[in-house]
Amino acid sequence: MRLLAPMWRDLTQYHTILAANNPARKEFTAMVRNAESLWRKWILKWIRSPDGLVLIAEDGNKPVGYSFNYVKKSNPVYRINKMGCMSDLYVSPAYRRKNISSRFKNEAFRWFRKKGLKHVCIGAHGSNKRALGIYRKWGFFDFSVDLRKKI
Repeated sequence: MRLLAPMWRDLTQYHTILAANNPARKEFTAMVRNAESLWRKWILKWIRSPDGLVLIAEDGNKPVGYSFNYVKKSNPVYRINKMGCMSDLYVSPAYRRKNISSRFKNEAFRWFRKKGLKHVCIGAHGSNKRALGIYRKWGFFDFSVDLRKKI
């Protein structure tokens, strides 16, 4: 957990920066005071689960990225009842453009296939054009759009 938490904080800070120029988006990314504690419990649950996979990239003993993946149950009305979900994918800025995210993707796909899954979903912050471009390059397509509004 001590390896993951600093990178999670960097990821959430990056999302905060992406949302900074849009007050509505900023409100939807605001976190509760004990967010890290809640995140630690949530990620630990998945680390212990046979349906969760956390990958860590290291340079020597220094963590430089992580990927969190899990088996997601779909709405029961759909034929695809389970799919792989690539949730968090973070690479430290100094290590980007070194194919670390592609290695995470490849390892996650191997794990999903071993689980008998044939479909994978991935999400990205709407303002994260770099991530969206990479995911589309990997063959992901826009499936749904999550629209939000304060009323």
